[in-house]
Amino acid sequence: MPLNWDDPRIARWLRDAAQYTRYNLRLSQMILRFAPDGGTLCSLGCGIGLTELELAERFERVTCVDRSAVAIAFLRDEAQRRGTVNLDCRVCDDHTLAGSWDTVLAILHGSGDDFSGGYLALARHRLIAVTHAPPSPELPPEKLHLRSLNNADTVSAALDAHGLAYTRQDCRISHGQPLRSLGEARQFVLVNGKSRPGQSPDAYLAEHLTETGRADFPYYLPKEKRFSMFVIEKTCK
Repeated sequence: MPLNWDDPRIARWLRDAAQYTRYNLRLSQMILRFAPDGGTLCSLGCGIGLTELELAERFERVTCVDRSAVAIAFLRDEAQRRGTVNLDCRVCDDHTLAGSWDTVLAILHGSGDDFSGGYLALARHRLIAVTHAPPSPELPPEKLHLRSLNNADTVSAALDAHGLAYTRQDCRISHGQPLRSLGEARQFVLVNGKSRPGQSPDAYLAEHLTETGRADFPYYLPKEKRFSMFVIEKTCK
């Protein structure tokens, strides 16, 4: 499900989850294992750029690209708040992007054809793509359809069809949602379509919500994020 950046709750929930679970920090540490030389980085479809902000201190320059002006405005504000000065934030379609960077990154964005074509052409050294894990049959039908179109297995098949060598690492990181109140928890379930068809938000929360004992985030919806990381190294550097 594409994120609706026009809803300010989406960015706030993601920032809260980053603070609570350290998901974006942990993901950035995984990415850095494959891009140890720093240099320049371009992240395609960056959204609000929470992972890119973690990566910024390890790169000379980080270019963040997204079609959402709202998401990019949030990223610029967050970069200013953190004192991060080496971000170049652009509102544009990544398929029209020109230039080259040492490392090109796509996190839950793009397809196998993008990775073997235009995205790879932007990279001087490597392309790193983070994709959804293969779908679980327990997903709702609409989410199952989307994940079936673009997940780690379909990306592997596309790269194999183009004869590209790559490494694939399957990963898991905790990425649950901390919440400030039961009312916010209900909003989160409704906005993100968490409950099963015919299941009320309260029934979903009764099944999944936990209490943390913390004053700032007294409630938590656990979730384990399953994804795969693909690294395509360019032969000429």
